[in-house]
Amino acid sequence: MNVKRYLAEDVTEAMDKVRAELGLDAFILNTRKIRRHGAGGWFRRPLVEVVAAYEPAPAPPPAARRADPPPPLAPLPLTNIRTGERVLTPNLTAGPEKIGALESKLDSLSATLGTLVDRVRTEADAAAGDPGVAALVDTLLENDVHETFARKLGREAAGLARRRAEDPAGVMERIVREHLGEAAPIRLKRHRRTVVIMVGPTGVGKTTTIAKLAAVHALNHGVRVGIITTDTYRIAAVEQLRTYAEILSVPISVVYAPEEMEAALGGQEQCDVVFIDTAGKSPNDPTLEPELRALLAASGADEVHLVLSAATSYTSCLNIVKTYSFLENFKLLFTKMDETPVWGMLLNLKMLTNRAVSYMAAGQTVPDDIEVMDVCKVAGRLLGVCPPAGV
Repeated sequence: MNVKRYLAEDVTEAMDKVRAELGLDAFILNTRKIRRHGAGGWFRRPLVEVVAAYEPAPAPPPAARRADPPPPLAPLPLTNIRTGERVLTPNLTAGPEKIGALESKLDSLSATLGTLVDRVRTEADAAAGDPGVAALVDTLLENDVHETFARKLGREAAGLARRRAEDPAGVMERIVREHLGEAAPIRLKRHRRTVVIMVGPTGVGKTTTIAKLAAVHALNHGVRVGIITTDTYRIAAVEQLRTYAEILSVPISVVYAPEEMEAALGGQEQCDVVFIDTAGKSPNDPTLEPELRALLAASGADEVHLVLSAATSYTSCLNIVKTYSFLENFKLLFTKMDETPVWGMLLNLKMLTNRAVSYMAAGQTVPDDIEVMDVCKVAGRLLGVCPPAGV
């Protein structure tokens, strides 16, 4: 078993590298963010480091030994005592002391690696050997949690349940809740306006979500709300928001270019929160990133919410996460929770991006069909505790 380290711009890219080079059988040992080298590293997004363990391919049979002896000063190859791979070829003239020191370091490294691999295998065996944990992992898989994440959670649950002598079901539920994290709804700024922008692919329900959130804040919380739409590609989107704005008696502005954003925001200076709708585009559209960057810079948004449909496939999720990886900071907001019986995509995206989840939306009713992400409800659905009907 060998260990390899990967550096990437984000978790998705790192996982793609691991799968492409090591396959699906690799063990993910650790994931962390590290600062880039140099002074500029303080001002740039940190890199993601993923450490993976893998079983090397079987070594080919050794070639037949030559009949003639090697030259007297030929290099002596040193090999890893566990894998048989050559790691260093020092010259014999280096002296026995240096060679002995190198062999000692190699033995220490091999022992450390062996301990690490044994621990990983022990946790994996414990997860597979515990019927309770195995059943919970199967339930996660049935709810479309990706196999990599489901197995990882199973290993964590098996290890904790064994060490603490606890019920595996309770441990697994707690671990799932921890990975989901705390909900992160919109936080209004004190004594100044909060600007919230909604981004995401086409057809995920950004416009309806803004109408719901505007109604919740205006009607339920008595907050002064403003709306700006930049989705001028769809006339229906502008008219839809204009209708809701009239019903709620809140101002609405239409922005056709980033240069108009400052004037639109200036006209809503008295608002406590301003919601900005953006046009949905295909993840493969080359104009998406530059246009969205320009809007973000012009609006000075305090919060960015990446809106995603809960019915999205895992492959599409990877593409979307890669597309929007240029965003410095964002929250996840899930719509159409009522259109799929399985909620695994929510946990998949949370573990892929490590971003907080803000809201869950279901249905078209404004403002009722939206709520702050309920961690206990999601964990219960993923583990088969809560019934699938409704949100």
